[in-house]
Amino acid sequence: MTGDAPLDALRRALLGVLLGLGAFGPLFALAAPPAAPEDLTEAAQPWASGPSVHARFLDRLHTLEPLRGRFEQHVEDGYGQRFDQREGHFALAPSLGLNWVTESPFEEQLVLNGEGAWLWDPALQQAFRRPLADLAGTPATLLVGLGEAWLEDYTVETQASDALERFRLQRAAEAELRPGAPAQLELVWIEGTLSLISVEEGTGQRLVLRLRALAPAVLSPSDFVFEPPEGTEVIDEGAAE
Repeated sequence: MTGDAPLDALRRALLGVLLGLGAFGPLFALAAPPAAPEDLTEAAQPWASGPSVHARFLDRLHTLEPLRGRFEQHVEDGYGQRFDQREGHFALAPSLGLNWVTESPFEEQLVLNGEGAWLWDPALQQAFRRPLADLAGTPATLLVGLGEAWLEDYTVETQASDALERFRLQRAAEAELRPGAPAQLELVWIEGTLSLISVEEGTGQRLVLRLRALAPAVLSPSDFVFEPPEGTEVIDEGAAE
């Protein structure tokens, strides 16, 4: 593992989910994506923006309920070609945290709470930790409700139909570039349920994340605590800063 690998891995995990898993990955092999209505590349209504749209988006975030579910994700290049497909399960509780477990093609766990984030690699027996202050501006902290002031640097637009409500956040050209902050972020609610998230980090690559089999859950702070297993090498990414 190179010296930059731990930080790159954590950034990947924090940009994809909401959380980010893959947006800073290497160049990927080409594979044409199938055309499917659920790709949601088109919507019936034009984009709208303004203070009421911004307020509506925040209301959507603030009314998220604790839930468990499954996820499927992939990365697309500028031509819509797919790579780096992953799947797993997660638990999300606004104001408490996120527990994101990749099952395939390899095992990995991301735990985010009010103190920071842990990325656990069981194959390497390594756990990487990052303090919460270093995660400002990431989609993960936005969904968990651990910081939304960075939205001031973004324009919020919406596109809606009877069953679909889609929000697009675009960073202003003059805004300061914060580490981990996306160039563009989209979140889609289908029939009132958060179902799709996509993240673009400015190079034309886009991470697409679909949430499946969602169910309300009773979650507590203990669901978002990570204890490194015995024998784990712990790498604190913020210790030397």
